[in-house]
Amino acid sequence: MNTSLFAIAALLTLGLVACSGEDPAPEGEAGSGGTAGSAGAAGEAGSGGGGQVQSVGVDPKVSECGGFAAGQRDALPYCDAEILQWAFDATTGTLSLIDQRVLLNCCGDHAFTVTFEPNRGVYTATETDSPEDGSGRCDCMCVFDWATDVTGVQSGTIQLELVRHETDAGASRIVWAGALDLTEVQGQVVVDPNPVGYGCDSGM
Repeated sequence: MNTSLFAIAALLTLGLVACSGEDPAPEGEAGSGGTAGSAGAAGEAGSGGGGQVQSVGVDPKVSECGGFAAGQRDALPYCDAEILQWAFDATTGTLSLIDQRVLLNCCGDHAFTVTFEPNRGVYTATETDSPEDGSGRCDCMCVFDWATDVTGVQSGTIQLELVRHETDAGASRIVWAGALDLTEVQGQVVVDPNPVGYGCDSGM
């Protein structure tokens, strides 16, 4: 994790979260917690190419069940809302993103990619959650944190779409879209204001 990610990590003073409950998924068998560490293959930043979609995400990471700071905080207010935090380093042109408290099935393979479409002028950050090894799911829900860096970003206001694709639940969907004013250096937006109890509590 680079310096800008450490800057965002310093904001993680929120609560312990854990996998809990027994809400059977439609298929598959119960298993262990979600997949963490490197989150998919993020490509190098594109180098022009006119209107071609460019891969600009690097160093993607997804937490274990409970988020990056699990065990170091109280559950609330972490469980109160899904928050997308960002920090921008104008010197390197690097935008760091952390999407906190994403509620998903405990068992999944994860990939976090970012692309830029010059024709639209839009950055798209896509969180992909697939059944482990193409098999079924667990009978519990967890919260996960997703982090990545975006390279080659110019200072100013950019347009960002946060997309989530649970591959066994249908098509991908935009969970948040809007503008980030990078001249403010860092900030956050509320992706989902609804509190989560089941799958995100201080019971573990």
